[in-house]
Amino acid sequence: MIKLLNSELLKTYNKYPLLGIILFTKANASLIKMLEDKAYWNSLDEISGKQIGIFSTRLFDGKSITPDPTQGVLHEMKPIWKEPNENKEILSWFGLDSSKKLPQFVVFSFNTPDNGIHYKRLRLDDSSENRAYESVKIAIEQTVLVVKSNNVESLTEPELLKKLGFRFRVIDVKNSFNRLVQMVNVFRGTSGI
Repeated sequence: MIKLLNSELLKTYNKYPLLGIILFTKANASLIKMLEDKAYWNSLDEISGKQIGIFSTRLFDGKSITPDPTQGVLHEMKPIWKEPNENKEILSWFGLDSSKKLPQFVVFSFNTPDNGIHYKRLRLDDSSENRAYESVKIAIEQTVLVVKSNNVESLTEPELLKKLGFRFRVIDVKNSFNRLVQMVNVFRGTSGI
């Protein structure tokens, strides 16, 4: 998986100011359905244009394990997340420690003066196929706006990503607020308020 992704990224990194990748696991069923639908994918490709190259990759599934208790020792039945070794490299590229935090849209560049990977992440909503599409679409639209509204030749990729980071934080705050409102509505409905 890593070798194929590396080769695809190397083929395209000079064609776009920034690259984007959608990271997910098979637990993100709505996002998978959306990505498999050619109409959605073509729409996202049209929105991204020449400003951002988009990739998607499904990571291997992690799992929670409960350690076996040792006889005669007090034991806490707290599950421990076991991340597959195949995921660790790609997750480390983008500052993620586990696939439990997926799905995410990551905008990045590795064509930087310090030869490091610079990135900004946005958590995606995959509660439904439509919400998955909308969250990816918003992330791409915001990235395209940043690229189009700035002189790409005079700004470095880290400067573009810094500007994008602000937009992603605003989206995160809005999404958090919307989730809070949904939880309150559920609570109000179950309690009869």
